[in-house]
Amino acid sequence: MNTFKKKALFAALAGLGAMGMVGSAQAVSLNPDGLGQVLIYPYYTVRDSANGEAFNSLISIVNSTTVGKAVKVRFLEGKFSQEVLDFNLYLSEWDVWTGAVVPTADGARLFTRDTSCTNPAIPAAGVDFRHYQYTQRNPDLEDQTLDRTREGYVEVIEMADFVRLAGNAKTTTEIAITHANVTVDGVTSWRPPNCGAINNTNMGNNLAHLTQGSGGLFGSMTLINPNEAQGFAYEAVALDAWNASGSHKWYVSGSINPHLGEVAPKNSMVINGPEVFITEDWTRGIDAVSAVLMNEAVYNEFMMEDEVAGKTDWVVTFPTKQHYYENRPSGSRNQVVTALFENNFVAGGACDTLNIFYTDREERIPQSFDDFSPTPIGGRNALCWEANVITFGAGATPILNSKNAVNLGVSGYKTGWAQLKFNPDSVEVTNTAGAVIGTRYIHQLIGDATGTMHGVAGAPIFTSDETLYIDLSNNPVAPVSYDTVTFTGLPMVGFAVQQFNNGEVVNAGIPGGKVWASYATRINHRFSKNIVPSN
Repeated sequence: MNTFKKKALFAALAGLGAMGMVGSAQAVSLNPDGLGQVLIYPYYTVRDSANGEAFNSLISIVNSTTVGKAVKVRFLEGKFSQEVLDFNLYLSEWDVWTGAVVPTADGARLFTRDTSCTNPAIPAAGVDFRHYQYTQRNPDLEDQTLDRTREGYVEVIEMADFVRLAGNAKTTTEIAITHANVTVDGVTSWRPPNCGAINNTNMGNNLAHLTQGSGGLFGSMTLINPNEAQGFAYEAVALDAWNASGSHKWYVSGSINPHLGEVAPKNSMVINGPEVFITEDWTRGIDAVSAVLMNEAVYNEFMMEDEVAGKTDWVVTFPTKQHYYENRPSGSRNQVVTALFENNFVAGGACDTLNIFYTDREERIPQSFDDFSPTPIGGRNALCWEANVITFGAGATPILNSKNAVNLGVSGYKTGWAQLKFNPDSVEVTNTAGAVIGTRYIHQLIGDATGTMHGVAGAPIFTSDETLYIDLSNNPVAPVSYDTVTFTGLPMVGFAVQQFNNGEVVNAGIPGGKVWASYATRINHRFSKNIVPSN
């Protein structure tokens, strides 16, 4: 049974410590301070703007701790989260790695001048993104060209910390990646002395040098278009306690692992206003990650003022969506959804329907709301990709010029705010003979009924797999037990970008006396949750 205990927070957390099972250190959670074991960057792009000027995407990954780390860096295209590049990154203590995704004639390339160790090593000329995953290993019904690699999102997953020896001494593998004064061909520079030592074979022979990661990663992405004088910087979304298993999750470079679904243990902690939900032992590991990213609705502002040539795009990315499709035979194009999301992946995407509400800054609400354009499959408002872009204003020129985009007219309003809301539904599941064999819930995660709870004197004791519910708005009360907990919505991340342009502005203080006054800004999304425990 998923069981809930309604307590004041101090009493509940005291009980958690007493039972020694579930707590914030043993349940994956969203870290509001931006530090964690997992970083999700909602969007990268190297597409041309509507004026033909290319974006670059600049990424940073920071190790804020005093131990070295092994990290998986994974770039995924935005239609179906097919991997386009991954590598192992080895960060020394306090290290920062930076790179740039730049356009090529037919796709994208990762370029870096950073000296931190990677395996494989990134050549000086950079490494091109590749489309093998969606053309050979896991083909789908969408665009098969390299152009698809031009936009998507990024996962960074901490695989391990390096073990320290007696006296805090470093192992030979950590020494190999730690920056020092190194002389190569008579030139001395500050760099790791032996990146060759962290090849797959050597690391595989020295797994005793690795232990569970301790978190402390943070990072940012800047989408920059120099020729249009605009840039949008945002912070990566951080998940903490993704791995509390007590051991590392190192894999060789070239492996699709680790992935977000390998959370250990399969527990989640979700804070919703004054409430805290700690759910133990989800059936699928990916459900724990989805639960902490689950939101019923997303909110933000829009601005298209004519006086400043205003534009607004929203990015909405579903970073766990790919994990809710059945395992497919190699070479199959059959992409069948199994849970949470609404539709199978076909030509045109896998669409999730939603409701739209918007108003201008004077609270005017239209009698009928505009639809997305182009109209998604089925004729209902929907987001159909894994990384989606929404351009506001009927016929408006987009900022990001995404190929994963829809347009929202907002009834001609120039300024205001909008809400996109994902409503729950259910469908019958049938077998190949057409017989109903179960129910699949859409836009809902429902906790498994797998345990019980006994509470005494304000110290909850857990005997099996369950959910703890803490309501900070109430005084301590008697234990309240429920059978299930339902999270409604979809796991999502993202942000809004806005562009302003005042054209040429006279400024006698600079050469030529004029400046091109183009500005850009990024605004974080706001989200609301719908979490309901029930008998």
